Amino acid sequence: MRRIAQALGVRASALYRHFESKAAIVEAVAAEADARLARSLQSNQKKREAQAAAGLADRAFKFAVQDPHLFRLASRRDSCEHPLSRSPPCGTRSPRSSGPDRWGARLPSFPRG
Repeated sequence: MRRIAQALGVRASALYRHFESKAAIVEAVAAEADARLARSLQSNQKKREAQAAAGLADRAFKFAVQDPHLFRLASRRDSCEHPLSRSPPCGTRSPRSSGPDRWGARLPSFPRG
């Protein structure tokens, strides 16, 4: 308790003016340690996510430079045609629209460009 009080710049007896017991002091220190650990882990997670996004962008750029024609072709595809797309299939109702897909129901698929 003396070291804690010294770190705070007070006497050990002053700690008991703010806490009921030694166990309450230890609990408060443990709670602060948990909070600091949580902030540290969140910070590291955000760094890893940023690094992963940067790595993904780098790989996409390298692909575009190495194979510009394939990259151009891949980036022209409609999202409704992509096998991993979460969009509804072309020509079907979108949850955000009141009617059929604006272009898919009326026009054949033409390459852009």
